[in-house]
Amino acid sequence: MKLKILLVLALSILFSCKNKNKKTLNEDGNVLKIGLILPLTGKYAVIGEGEQKGFELALNDLNKKHPETSIKLYYEDFASETKNAVTAANKLISVNHVDAIITSTTAASEAVSPIIEKNKIIHFVISPDTDILSKSKHNFRIYYNFNTEAEVVSSFLKNEKPESINFFSSKYSSLEKLINNNLVKTSRNLNIEIKENEFVEVTDKDFKNIAVKFKNNDAKMYFLAPMTNQVDLYTNQLSDFGLKPSSKRIMMGSFTFNWKPKIFISSLEGYLILSPVFQTTNSNNAFTERFMKEYNTQPSFDIAYAYDNLTIMTDLLISKTSDFENFSNGFNSLGSYKGVSGTINFIGHNETNAEIIISEIKDGKQIPYKR
Repeated sequence: MKLKILLVLALSILFSCKNKNKKTLNEDGNVLKIGLILPLTGKYAVIGEGEQKGFELALNDLNKKHPETSIKLYYEDFASETKNAVTAANKLISVNHVDAIITSTTAASEAVSPIIEKNKIIHFVISPDTDILSKSKHNFRIYYNFNTEAEVVSSFLKNEKPESINFFSSKYSSLEKLINNNLVKTSRNLNIEIKENEFVEVTDKDFKNIAVKFKNNDAKMYFLAPMTNQVDLYTNQLSDFGLKPSSKRIMMGSFTFNWKPKIFISSLEGYLILSPVFQTTNSNNAFTERFMKEYNTQPSFDIAYAYDNLTIMTDLLISKTSDFENFSNGFNSLGSYKGVSGTINFIGHNETNAEIIISEIKDGKQIPYKR
């Protein structure tokens, strides 16, 4: 009898130890809590508002896919001020006790990374900056990256060899890195004259003085990298001064043009645009149709990526639990994933890559560019 009691106690202790070593999602009764740190107001609100729509659409699908789990989203608006992201992360961890966090924009992701590392919580960053992964081993990245964009543009410059170029970008960390750390260096190495390199605030609306400067220097190529809400302002005001694509002038738009492609496409005839492959091959896909039915507008690329980030994170958390090693191994072994944002390639070390090509606006359609 005594032996039997001792055996039961030993098994109980062993089972208890195993459970303590494996963090599960069942501590709140099959509830999965995910925190979302977004710029829902302020100068980057156009990004956060779109991403929220993508998250909500994903949540609807995930609830149907995982009926046994209650999935709860906790939104925190950092109001486009980086310092607020730190407060948001602390609240999500200490008050809401979330299982994981998704943070939008590079600056906010960098700001919360020390908190993520300290609390050892899974963190997805919606950022094109590959350096963000060095800020915490708990950071994971599912997004395009500006290094790939720079490689595509650099290859174009080497092939086309324009005599001169104007750079015109919004003041946003990733866009500034794309131009100053990559494209300016490439242009100089190729002896391409840089006529102007202009950066404007993301809230600016009047670029007439810059347009006059561009008109006078008559560069052979323009590389434009505006924020979403400035695409039509950039292109229309340049157009007012006769700065349009022609046989003697190349007008190229950065990846940011794809955030609202259909809205601006009629005014972009002849433009070359850096595009995710899906943008030119699956523009009428099921996700686009569903999104338009729900919100009566075309989904931006950030919206599609928000959907994929939440979907992949949730599927892994439910199947792998929030144990970091299990989750990390599951993430890095996904290989090639067909998401609504296109094909996502998981290349190890918590990193992904997406294929970017140059597309052309021709006869009102966005098609792959052929030299």
